[in-house]
Parts: sequence; C-alpha cells; structure tokens
Amino acid sequence: MVKTVHSENIASRSFWNDYSYLCKELGCFEQNVNNIKHEYLKLFRSENKLLPFTWILIRIDGSHFHRFSKVHGFEKPNDEQALKLMNASAVAVFVLKKNSQLYQRRARYTKMQQESPRVKLSFSY
Repeated sequence: MVKTVHSENIASRSFWNDYSYLCKELGCFEQNVNNIKHEYLKLFRSENKLLPFTWILIRIDGSHFHRFSKVHGFEKPNDEQALKLMNASAVAVFVLKKNSQLYQRRARYTKMQQESPRVKLSFSY
C-alpha cells in the first residue's frame, strides 16, 4: 500500500524559486533551471511498448450512454440485444491479433483523446 503524504512538482520554476537554497547546494544547476527545454525533457521519456506476440485488448469509455440507450430503447439493466451487439463489436474490433502493429504497439495512445476528449482509450495486454 502506498500513501502519498505530500506531492510537489519539482520541475516547475516556482518550486526552485521557493527553495533557492537547494539551487545553491546543487551549484551550477542553479543557472540552468530556467533554461530547461521541452526537447531535453523528452530525452528522459521511455518508450512504453507492449510486448511482441501478446494479445491487445482495447477498452473504450464513452459518454452519453444513457441517451444512446434511450434512443435505441434498451431495457434496464441489461438489454439482451445491446449485450449481443457489444459482444459482437468487441470480438470483431477490440481484440487485435498478437502480431498487430497498431500504434507501433505503444501502451497508450493519447492522440485519440486529444481529438475526442469524451472517449477514453486504453490498451491492455
């Protein structure tokens, strides 16, 4: 179990301004803090790729499902026709072959979220 007592963004300028003594202790780093470029930070990102030859499952969370159910007359709580539709869609679309190269096998695909913020897309393996 992990309990976070305090969390602070140490990459922000305000952090280093508030704790200037740390900059002094770190020496020349003090002069470079304000010059950190986004390209430099990208060097520390790791490629989070899925293992080859593993199944990829896609989970989509959408909004307005209540309205969608009402328009199509789905019965609560589990409409049989809706469940069959979801299962058929999942089998046909959301289980990818083990050798799929979709999105270069990255574990997260965030471009989709930027284009359509109401859809949450996550891959599992």
